Amino acid sequence: MNRKYRVGGSLISGQQRLLLRAALLKGDDAIRAWEKWAENVNIDRIDVGSHRLLPALYHNLCLNDIAHPLMKKLKGIHRYYWYKNQIMFRNIGTLISVFEKAGIKTMVLKGAALNLLYYKNIELRPMNDFDVLVLQEQALEAISLLSEINFASVAHFKGNFTGGHAIPFVDAGGFRVDLHWHVISTGLEKDADNDFWKDSIPVQINDTSTLALTPTDELLHVCAHRGISWSPSNLWWVPDALIILDKSSAIDWQRFLLNVQKFHLILPMRETLTYLHEEFNAPIPEKVLHTILRWRTTVGERLVHKTLSSPKELRCPFWELWQHFSNYKRSRGKSQFITLLWGFPDYLRLIWNINHLWQVPFYAFYKFLQRMRRLLSAYKNKPLKLFVFQKKYTE
Repeated sequence: MNRKYRVGGSLISGQQRLLLRAALLKGDDAIRAWEKWAENVNIDRIDVGSHRLLPALYHNLCLNDIAHPLMKKLKGIHRYYWYKNQIMFRNIGTLISVFEKAGIKTMVLKGAALNLLYYKNIELRPMNDFDVLVLQEQALEAISLLSEINFASVAHFKGNFTGGHAIPFVDAGGFRVDLHWHVISTGLEKDADNDFWKDSIPVQINDTSTLALTPTDELLHVCAHRGISWSPSNLWWVPDALIILDKSSAIDWQRFLLNVQKFHLILPMRETLTYLHEEFNAPIPEKVLHTILRWRTTVGERLVHKTLSSPKELRCPFWELWQHFSNYKRSRGKSQFITLLWGFPDYLRLIWNINHLWQVPFYAFYKFLQRMRRLLSAYKNKPLKLFVFQKKYTE
């Protein structure tokens, strides 16, 4: 029961696996998973990621006419997320309207787009924050606008759009907004998002119009986000991907594969798509899976994937430095290698938020010692096997 799957940046426990199956499968498979999960779990003490799956679980149990003492509590949780998402969408509509009046073009990402275009019943897909994409040339204007309407940056903005893809904000009421200027965290080139904008589809939030990704690009984004970034409590990428794949006739698999290569996503897609196919029989063409499995990856790509999909305390400092260099290289396009090396220290100065170039090597050494201390402590306290991907699950 306590063995775990490692899928990209997700670490899925045995109980979480049962919950996913109970919430997402149909018929006897869902009922068996539900009965086993309900026998072994205290619903008042589950992790955050599992709690956010409970509305989908309740909905699926209702479809299967399940009668159980927990159904009353699940109905209350279902209602709670409906209310919370109603408030969230009211705030989203207001913010999009503010951006529109300022002439800032927007695209909704992740939960907001998925709720509007796929889930339909907004309580089925809880949201903790709102992800919105703006054009890179309008990002500074958008940041200033958020500050004017009393949003505070959660992470210090370093004034460098080439060093990342998004920055989080929160207002006094706790409404969290992730402002993106790139869709994919590995796509930092200036023109990386041109095709996403060009082929986007219109959506309506209240009385305000905005844009969303196509199903093909939405699937890429969902799998890339979870396949890249470490977040063991976030299970929502699984139902998100499956509900998009439910409309598999709308997926342009050739475009999908081209973007997998373009954004260096071979390793994340291998893990996420294989898991969806094997665990949930997701309608992913065998040819697509075989193509991704056949592609070769570079040592650099493997190091970056290992770094980003691991907990911060377990990341090797040398791997992190390579990850920074990879991001810097992508943001600079086709610059010559010597030019890249010459500019890399100043890039580190910006992302580390230090004042002078001469401080970079000293700060790098300080970070190295700090990271090695945490790394040794983490490996001492946690069994290594916890962080090794286990392809098969044993009951």
